[in-house]
Amino acid sequence: EVSPYFEKVATESKSGNDVFAFACVYALASTAAKDRKELSDQYASNAIRLLGRAQKLNYFESLKTQKRLFDDPDLQGLRGHPEFKKLTSEFKIQ
Repeated sequence: EVSPYFEKVATESKSGNDVFAFACVYALASTAAKDRKELSDQYASNAIRLLGRAQKLNYFESLKTQKRLFDDPDLQGLRGHPEFKKLTSEFKIQ
């Protein structure tokens, strides 16, 4: 399981790049916990929440960083999630 300290650092970081990296960790944890649906769903929700935070920190202003949402293999397990689709629907690259 992801430690409470990790969650605190991920939530309080002011760096969009760092928050994106933390989201990737949660996305990978979600995939790793796929046999434990409730835990997997919780990690997926945390990953998407952090991607939204990265967006609020203007991390996805460039096409290069937007592209990471669709190309980064760490996020593969999130791409079918309705909240991920909602988050990424406004980006130019899809």
